[in-house]
Amino acid sequence: MNAVKRRERILRLLRNKPSMTNADLSADLGVARETIRNDLILLEAEGVLKREHGRGVILDDEAAQEKLRSRGILTREERRAEIRRILEERKEVKVAALTKSLNVSEGTVRSDLSALEREGQAQRVHGGAVLVGSPRQDSIVSSLVGGGFSTGVRHICERALSLIERGDVIFIDNSVYSLYIALNIPLESEVSVVTNSLKAACILSQRRYRSDVFMLPGLLQTEELAVEVRFKETLADVFFIAKAFLGFDSYTAERGFFVATDKQFDLCNTITDMSEAFYILIESRHVGERGRYGFPMEEKLGKLGEVMVDDGLSAEQAGSAFPDTHPVTLCGENYALKSPFKRQFIIGFSSLYGSYEFSQTVRRSIEEAARKYSNIELILADNRMDPATTMKNVETFIEKKVDLVIEYQHDYNLAPLIVEKLAHADIPILAIDIPIPGAVYFGANNYKAGLIAGEEAAREVKNRWGGELDNIVVMTDKATGPIPENRIAGMLEAFLKEIPFDQDRIVKVNTSNNRKKSEEDTLKILESVPRNSRNLIMSFNDIVSLGALEALRKLKIEKNSVVVSHSYIRSIARELSRAGSPLLGSVAFFPERYGTKIIDLALRMLHKEAVNPNNYTEHLWMAKRS
Repeated sequence: MNAVKRRERILRLLRNKPSMTNADLSADLGVARETIRNDLILLEAEGVLKREHGRGVILDDEAAQEKLRSRGILTREERRAEIRRILEERKEVKVAALTKSLNVSEGTVRSDLSALEREGQAQRVHGGAVLVGSPRQDSIVSSLVGGGFSTGVRHICERALSLIERGDVIFIDNSVYSLYIALNIPLESEVSVVTNSLKAACILSQRRYRSDVFMLPGLLQTEELAVEVRFKETLADVFFIAKAFLGFDSYTAERGFFVATDKQFDLCNTITDMSEAFYILIESRHVGERGRYGFPMEEKLGKLGEVMVDDGLSAEQAGSAFPDTHPVTLCGENYALKSPFKRQFIIGFSSLYGSYEFSQTVRRSIEEAARKYSNIELILADNRMDPATTMKNVETFIEKKVDLVIEYQHDYNLAPLIVEKLAHADIPILAIDIPIPGAVYFGANNYKAGLIAGEEAAREVKNRWGGELDNIVVMTDKATGPIPENRIAGMLEAFLKEIPFDQDRIVKVNTSNNRKKSEEDTLKILESVPRNSRNLIMSFNDIVSLGALEALRKLKIEKNSVVVSHSYIRSIARELSRAGSPLLGSVAFFPERYGTKIIDLALRMLHKEAVNPNNYTEHLWMAKRS
């Protein structure tokens, strides 16, 4: 890498990870700190950053920002917004053209296009992507949606979307909330949708939704573009619904919830009876309004998952309006406030990323555990694997005057900034999975987990290949700091203790915790090896393991490969049951059990009790069934 490209790389790193120090840059780029210092001097002279003790800081004035934009130095969000702009202008883009115009790698562009596809803004095609929907299709969707969505509807539906998990079967009705969900549910979510709404079904069709969509049987209501449900007595035999999302028209503290028509009443009654859980969605402006048809809730409270209201209603107002038997969530911009309101303690929880299966399970377990205590008010936020969003959430918690923060974020370099801000506000921190200096930790014992996977890998290599091996590929993530390194160190130590292998031949890959990048990296590394090579892939988590497994299948070398992993999410459990899978097993961390232990730790901290600074989840090797 020449000096010019190195300085551009420095700017990109600092733009996306402002907390990086000179030492971090030196390690990332593989050059001396003196070289980094000289580069920062030159960049300071160009007027794009200023030097502080041990680090460089990007200037935020307009002149500096314009210089950065002109050189293609964008944050991830800015880059994706630019791709979206180009898509809207041209309707189709090629990876090669974007690589050239944005001055980034093809892998980065593909990752951006995949993210836009998950958000329903683009559709991947060979060599690039197209804008979702032709002009004709866009006009159809626009006519279905009408005048768009209010802020309250958006906030409520973002909360609803965060509760939908891979493999769910959900019901959405004919309300405006369901249209938002249909427009924004990720295309690759593997969630089956049941609906009575032709509008929602059309939107999913126009977006080329990739999972099953079922229409309830019944009589077409042409004016509403919905189905009046019939054959109610047989529906439960045909459809299993895990989560039903129902829009209600109004609510009063005296009479409860209301719907507008007798048909809507019958639909809600039928769906709540046949669903495992149902969720009520209602805008705050309709709380206090009396409607036409009162809906009986008493007999159904056991199935009520949540009442979602936008934060146009204050916590005090919500506490007065809804009884304690109704679990209420006030939904704001990237945060949600859980009932009961105004209790002894307010706890802020920032989840890692709402669409990741493991962090989804952790979040749900924390919500369930907190709900058991009458003295906890829980504020939820989503870090979205993004440093800027993470810091914004920290500011929100400070503004809301929380008593403690449960922080689940992946960027180890961001930790000092989080500590500085929360310490200044005198707010203690409980860190999940990624340690934060000075914070109480709960998560995996990474070295121990690595030892378990390494021992199992060694046993398999001995049994299958007599202890002989040709390639070892290690999948890690530099952004999370020592966490994957401890896990990888444990794996390699246990494996090399039993199987001799030249450590200089071990290939380490920084996957950035990205499934697609993991797949691409594995393809590049193994595409040139002989087809009969014996390959071992050691992965620090299941997300990147799934990418590596896809690459092995594309290369048709899965029969000569072994993969060991960590986390044991449901996707990996399904993979283990797949015939001929090269996946040997995964070390389970049981995220569904995190909540009880984390909330117990949090309460002990809030009561000023002594707690162990390092607290670990259980670890268990989950392998194929014999």
